[in-house]
Amino acid sequence: LESLEPFDAVLLALGGGALATGVGHVLKSRTPSPAVVGVQPRGAPAMALSWRAGHVVHTETIETIADGVAGRHPIPEVLDDLLGIADDVVTNTGRIEDLREQVAALHERYLKLAAASRARQVVPPNGHAAQ
Repeated sequence: LESLEPFDAVLLALGGGALATGVGHVLKSRTPSPAVVGVQPRGAPAMALSWRAGHVVHTETIETIADGVAGRHPIPEVLDDLLGIADDVVTNTGRIEDLREQVAALHERYLKLAAASRARQVVPPNGHAAQ
């Protein structure tokens, strides 16, 4: 991380939340305040719904082919960690047209952070979870 140029946000695929939380903790402990953004498929939103509600929300069904990020029953302890580390959680449909719009929206959203910190911002399209 020390060899990287400053960055403002990192997009992390969000399934059960443990990996995103761990990466977020490492990044925030080693670099100056990057925004940690979890990305989850709209068809499997249990952790995104839980993060927004501030408590575990279970979902009955999953509609996504991205089984690696498709959970229905978030673990309360992982959610607690995620609530303390994630700055935002977004969902996507996985359609390429929607991904382009979301990347543009994220770029605009975090552009203010880049201007304030004078750091470059990179929002890779592959930072989104696929549906």
